[in-house]
Amino acid sequence: LVKGTDYDVAYTNNTNAGTATVTVTGMGNYTGTNSTCTFEIAKDSLAGLTPTVTGSAEVGGVLTAKLANVNSSEYSWKWYYKVDGDPDHAEITAAAGQASFEVTSELSNKEIYAEAVAKDINYADVTLSSEPVTVAKQAITGTVVVTASTSEIAEGTKLEADAKISPNVAVTYQWSVDGTAVEGETGSGFTVPADSADKSITVTVTPVSEDYTGSITSAAVVAGKTMLTG
Repeated sequence: LVKGTDYDVAYTNNTNAGTATVTVTGMGNYTGTNSTCTFEIAKDSLAGLTPTVTGSAEVGGVLTAKLANVNSSEYSWKWYYKVDGDPDHAEITAAAGQASFEVTSELSNKEIYAEAVAKDINYADVTLSSEPVTVAKQAITGTVVVTASTSEIAEGTKLEADAKISPNVAVTYQWSVDGTAVEGETGSGFTVPADSADKSITVTVTPVSEDYTGSITSAAVVAGKTMLTG
């Protein structure tokens, strides 16, 4: 029998993974159709590939994930950061489905990794994880202004620190007199102690969380002096 003379062959469902069918149809001196022959097209696998993450691992920077030699339409991305004591970690939902995203303040000092999830029907279900990258600690910025309950700063005057900090994270305070930290004075308020005449008073704020860095110190006010107002 000669193909094209005595019979013809047609294939269906033979372009994607799954069950394909072969149909043989008689021609010329032959008639009838036989379509009982099938074969399986196996799914390919992305296993063994490792995504890479490149870019600027700092707040405001952009991180980009890539899976080499695979069409980007054949998988989707999820991003996570590691959480101590949580084996599943935490998903960065704002970056779901994106190959690139901008690092936000909440991710300061976090270990971030990307997962490629196969979505094309021709690939077996598999999830591939990149090596983590650690976002640099973000330094706080802003100002700290000291205000007083009275215009004349003297023993017993109550001072208050007004901290305007970015990012908006919790801070701790440390008051100092002539550059020496006053033990236990770690709140936003401070009462000028005795023997402070002509001494400068400052307050320094630092982030409570170890995920942030930096410190900001107020301008000095001097006990025994009148504060300028207005």
